[in-house]
Amino acid sequence: MNWAADLSTIQWVSLVTLALAGGLDRTALAQTLLCRPIVCGSLCGLIMGNYTAGMLMGAVMELLWLMRLPVGATVAPDDTQATIAAVFLFCGFNTELHIILPEQVLMVVVLFFAALFAPLGRLVDIGARHMNGRIQHQAQSRLERASSVTPPCFLRWANLAGLVNFSLAGLFSQVIILCATLASIVLVVPLLERLTWQMAGVPVYAALIAGVGAVYACITVRYGVILFGTGFGITLLFTLV
Repeated sequence: MNWAADLSTIQWVSLVTLALAGGLDRTALAQTLLCRPIVCGSLCGLIMGNYTAGMLMGAVMELLWLMRLPVGATVAPDDTQATIAAVFLFCGFNTELHIILPEQVLMVVVLFFAALFAPLGRLVDIGARHMNGRIQHQAQSRLERASSVTPPCFLRWANLAGLVNFSLAGLFSQVIILCATLASIVLVVPLLERLTWQMAGVPVYAALIAGVGAVYACITVRYGVILFGTGFGITLLFTLV
């Protein structure tokens, strides 16, 4: 499938709806766990016609960001839009690219860059929260100046403005992560296709990437990434010997 040409209107609408609903589920709506990578990744794969790949990639992203939940005032990296972008790109690449790179390698590359750019979505989310703070301040100022008859009108407007703000932030985050991931893949594919890949080694590379990402996100020990990389390298060396 060539995602730029072969997707139907229903698929495009479903993808945009998923990105919107997933972004709002992280912030302004019911938080039904739709925003979790394993859920939105599986749904994106279902829309793209490859449910298995969507669920697998969503599970990997879920494990990677499991300890960074958007709870309360905590602003976590946007794993929702990163997962949707990763599944969308992997499932949408045409068969010519799958011939150049094995599917396992392509999946690891897409997941790596999508996870790498997930913090960009966090910056967008923080900006949206600041904008909503200004909306709240304006609504409070008008409430202090208004009579008892008019407050409900502009208070409803303020709530709607905040909802629209979070919606646009989710879409903007998706566009940024998607474009950055796609551009990175385009740059590295010519380099990767020159390498000889052994499929048995792909899970090892994937484990290293996921481990470094998880350590970077969660560990509080100084130089945790270096310690993990050193330990992983020594273990791998003994395994190969």
